[in-house]
Amino acid sequence: MDYRSAWVRVRRAVTGTDDARDGGVVLRMAFVTGLILGGFVWVSAQAGWYQFDEAGVRDARDLSAMTGSEEVQGRRGEIRDRTGRRVLAMTVPDPEVVYFGASWDVDRIELSYTLASALHLDPGEVLSSVVTAGEFARIKSHATPEEVQALKVMDVDGVRIDMKPRRFYPNGDSLGPVIGFVSQANPAEEARGVRFLGRMGVEGKYDQELRGEVRDVALLRSKGREGFYKDALGIAWELDGNDLVLNVDAQMQAVLDGELMAQMEAEDAPAAMGVILDARTFEVLAMSSLPAMDPNNFETACKPDPKHAAELGLPELLLNPCANKVVGYPFEPGSIGKIVTIATAIDDGTATPDTILDGHGGQCPLGGRWVKDVHAVGRLPLSDAFKFSSNCAHLDLAMMMGPEKMFEGLKRFRVGRTTGIDLPGEVGSAFQGADDWRKTGFRTAGFGYGYTATLLEMANVVATITNDGQRIPPRVARELRSVEGAVVRTFDAAEPIRVISAEAARQVRDVMRLVVMDDRGTGKRGRPVGYTAAGKTGTARLLVPGQGYSEDKYLCSFVGYAPAENPRIVVALTMVNPRVHKLAGAVAAPVFKNVVERSLPILGVMPVVPAALTQMAER
Repeated sequence: MDYRSAWVRVRRAVTGTDDARDGGVVLRMAFVTGLILGGFVWVSAQAGWYQFDEAGVRDARDLSAMTGSEEVQGRRGEIRDRTGRRVLAMTVPDPEVVYFGASWDVDRIELSYTLASALHLDPGEVLSSVVTAGEFARIKSHATPEEVQALKVMDVDGVRIDMKPRRFYPNGDSLGPVIGFVSQANPAEEARGVRFLGRMGVEGKYDQELRGEVRDVALLRSKGREGFYKDALGIAWELDGNDLVLNVDAQMQAVLDGELMAQMEAEDAPAAMGVILDARTFEVLAMSSLPAMDPNNFETACKPDPKHAAELGLPELLLNPCANKVVGYPFEPGSIGKIVTIATAIDDGTATPDTILDGHGGQCPLGGRWVKDVHAVGRLPLSDAFKFSSNCAHLDLAMMMGPEKMFEGLKRFRVGRTTGIDLPGEVGSAFQGADDWRKTGFRTAGFGYGYTATLLEMANVVATITNDGQRIPPRVARELRSVEGAVVRTFDAAEPIRVISAEAARQVRDVMRLVVMDDRGTGKRGRPVGYTAAGKTGTARLLVPGQGYSEDKYLCSFVGYAPAENPRIVVALTMVNPRVHKLAGAVAAPVFKNVVERSLPILGVMPVVPAALTQMAER
């Protein structure tokens, strides 16, 4: 087909000429005229349609202007203590002042100075933000109620107050490293549809359960563009996360924090840690790691300060407010490790509380050096050796067991294998190499050296003994509740695992009781008024990475339980490098005493008042 000839015939028919130049002009004019006629026909058709369905067209136009969509974020669940009444973490509306562009006749300099005055900001910084902002600038987050009210009264053009969700922790730094914090998601996390994420502690561990859902919902808008949800209310709108109830008791937490901080000040100690467990269920009733971060200000609290750590000659982890030292700092436990030694020896039949050990007069050779005791003792029963905390006698006991039994005992108590607590960041302990262990390691392990353990692991050892030799992983979380308060899930205890026999556990408890209740015991300063108690002191040289054992820095610990006859709580404490006293009996034992005296009444265990005092009170 000859397309060129066909085109010439069409052009001649439309323009009425064979002249190419004139024909092109006429053709363009015809095209424009055709467009105009087509538009006229379209408008006429629409007008005709309006006549037939005026209401429908108007509704369609109005609906287009009045509808839209918006992303709705459900509230993050609250975190509460074991009573369910004390809130430890909650989401609150947080005022944020933003500039979104004032009208052309507004003086930006005057506006900036007005904002700076109302919000207590630097005028130069506000002016810089406003001038360079264009359409939007964030002027101040976390505005106070007074600042918000001042802006409302001023009614500043181009400025509005947005209410953003903010995680708020009413108790500040109390329990900070255990609870963790919530921060904005990074770009990779936002790509998965997540805006905010729980970090560290229970906020991180139970982030999925606490986190509210995000949903796009249809809106109807008023004349002023105010949005109203189009969807019906009901089950489909339950976007809020579940509330998390902890085993922690807020009152006992305050007791533990307060007693540790008071002793830190009295002993001029830079750090301390402690934990209280239920002696039967292994529930975490309180946990402190000091200094502690305030989750409300995690941005500045979590910055490391290696210079300060170097000045004090301490590992940086011990001074980091964001680190939970109770689960994340393994250390050689020193004499509190003797609990594992005697428990293993009694359980496997190597010894009884009456077995005679040799204290070697307070000093004994080990691997080319001398081990020395604070209390010089000779031959004496195991119960007295434990009461006087004789290193040489426990070295003697470890040699009676041998390296395999000593290692097996530590392993059964889960020393070096973590406790399995429901908190992130738990660090496993360590042992000397196999060759060193067989030569000297198992012997030093007899008195608490040659391996490391966290404070929680040592608390777990004692709880196993108070629980008649059965071990359970410690638990922080108690249950999840819906917004309406219904229990969604209960975090039940795991099945107990037998570590030592019930009879061996009873004998170990009898020996531990002497440390506190006997006037010659190293832990006599830990004896609470109105209660019986048992425990063990431990003074260990601080091992500084790259430097070896310090000559003047110590970790002073105490691990015990009360009441001695019917244990209700296990308390483990460590003071880091006290500068006034250097022995755990003087540093940590008094803290144990005070914690027991103030904590047991919270659980309903009242002190036994001596008969004489009762008679005086009656008079």
